[in-house]
Amino acid sequence: MKKRAFALACALLMIFTGLALAQENWQRPFNKDQGYSYVTFGQYPFEADGTARPLLWRYLETREGVSYLMSEYILHVSRIHNIAQGYPGWDEADLNAWLQEEFVKKAFSEEAAAALFEMEGLGRVSLPSSDDVKNKAFGFENDKARRAIGTPWADENGLFFYRNKGHSPYWMRTPSNQKYAHRSIKLEGNLGYLGVTAEDMGVRPVIWLVDSMLEVSGGSGSMTDPFMLVPKTQGE
Repeated sequence: MKKRAFALACALLMIFTGLALAQENWQRPFNKDQGYSYVTFGQYPFEADGTARPLLWRYLETREGVSYLMSEYILHVSRIHNIAQGYPGWDEADLNAWLQEEFVKKAFSEEAAAALFEMEGLGRVSLPSSDDVKNKAFGFENDKARRAIGTPWADENGLFFYRNKGHSPYWMRTPSNQKYAHRSIKLEGNLGYLGVTAEDMGVRPVIWLVDSMLEVSGGSGSMTDPFMLVPKTQGE
């Protein structure tokens, strides 16, 4: 009996020690040897039939207690706005409004949504900027590193696919110098631009999270075993 109790105590200690280390290590910046630190937070349709799966995010950086994450996958298919002539800009774009409202409601519980930080001028959810996908500290060292694939659900809903390159294009939040266009990922993974009414483009969200409102409930940080981020329970 004593041996069983001792073994159980050791097992619990290992679990708590592992979670404590995960809590400290999930905000590991990208490096060439280890790659990204991956986390799950929220859920969204993933399978072709609409079955939801936990959202997988790449950790990018932390500033002043707020962590910046980018979706590993293209999650949705959309134009940026319904008209090109008279496009009002990203602040008033249809896609921006959808990200702030519909996406948040669908992807996050009320408790999880409370941990989203509202970035001034960008809201709680946005798209990567063109500077983000050129930032070597974020792991974007070349065109190939910018490539992304859609979830089966995004593919099922009309996401354009570069068959000879094995990836799909996605929008940036950064407007183009060309009128009525935004920066986007092109055939080689290079940056180009496309008119805001293009309907088969990918949506690869980014979010900001308030670190003090989160805890790690498991995982090791790899793509196949990501850290599982959950809202802290009240009173902690």
